[in-house]
Amino acid sequence: MVKRALTNALIRANLFAPAHSVYTAIRSVFAPDPFTLMELTGVAPPPTSAVFEITTKCNLSCGMCWLQINTERSRHEVTPDGMRTVLDRLPPSLRRITITGGELLLRREIFEICERLGRRGIEIMLLTNGFMPDRLRQLIAENPAVRKVQISLDGPRELHNGIRGSEKSFDRILESTGVLRGRPDIEANFLTVLMDENLDDLPALVDLASALGKKKTFFEFERRYDKPTLESSVTDFIRLEHYWQLTVSDQLLPAYRLERLKAAIDRVEAHARRKRLLVQYLPPSFRRRLPQWYARKIREEFKVRCGHFLVPRINAQGDVVPCFAISRPFGNLVERPFEEIWNSEEYRRFRMDMLRRNLLPICDTCYQCVPVARKGSGHVATEKSEAGLTS
Repeated sequence: MVKRALTNALIRANLFAPAHSVYTAIRSVFAPDPFTLMELTGVAPPPTSAVFEITTKCNLSCGMCWLQINTERSRHEVTPDGMRTVLDRLPPSLRRITITGGELLLRREIFEICERLGRRGIEIMLLTNGFMPDRLRQLIAENPAVRKVQISLDGPRELHNGIRGSEKSFDRILESTGVLRGRPDIEANFLTVLMDENLDDLPALVDLASALGKKKTFFEFERRYDKPTLESSVTDFIRLEHYWQLTVSDQLLPAYRLERLKAAIDRVEAHARRKRLLVQYLPPSFRRRLPQWYARKIREEFKVRCGHFLVPRINAQGDVVPCFAISRPFGNLVERPFEEIWNSEEYRRFRMDMLRRNLLPICDTCYQCVPVARKGSGHVATEKSEAGLTS
């Protein structure tokens, strides 16, 4: 109680001081690690990374997508002038930003967005479906700040096209990959969502990545949300309507059994070793904690932390929201400076409440849900979040 009262007094006393100085002063006194301080006060450090969801419009209709696209709310995206205000109000501590959607290349202002970010020395990562190779070529040619590109790939041609709902998608990805092969200064990788339809085809994806000159590829556990999970994730800070972007599934657990998943992963890793290709997973601890991730028992068995608490997400309306799943606005950058939002009293109370609850049921498949200690033990794990690798 004394620590919390003293920290809050420091925050109030330094209300108009730069965010860096306030945070550094408090942390140096009380806590060596940002989450220790966050549990006490809800204060988050000045962010070095951010995610900017510039549109929820998309040109594909992927069967496994957790995001409801092209909805009525999608039509009310921030205006071009509002977008400029949002960019101007990003914190000075920012060094990297991940731009995502929807499909980011559909946003008319994408060239200006990247140009403005580059002018500030912010490195850019693009998350794209690879369906617009010509626009991608122009974007990376005009914006040297683009340092990473991640393209979604779900399987061989027929399977991928069926999942994506387009007969052209696979070939467009090959074109986009060709564009990126001419830019060795840009790190380009594939991301594959693990699902019932493609578990038997993972080695073929390794072959494709290797043939296209990739050094590594990413596999992500499928995110699923059913109605009971959403309802049990309502708190004093989050209403059911704050999950409006999420697609609701009838079935919470995957259609495949754990044994099939294990066998598929063993096969693809053995094949990747032969190809000298690195396989990485989202969540980063997915391979090590496979039974818990599969059964959605990470929070039940581990104390967890949320990597999103260190990485602000700005949605297509200019709102600062906790993550891709929780569309609960804590402030809008068109209307308020970032510093007023990031460590506002409301946002700090939200973070403390989430950590006290050991996060929420919706967090059980999230790549930023980081297990740090097994419940009932003093052991602290060395898991690490990989912010900005996926939307």
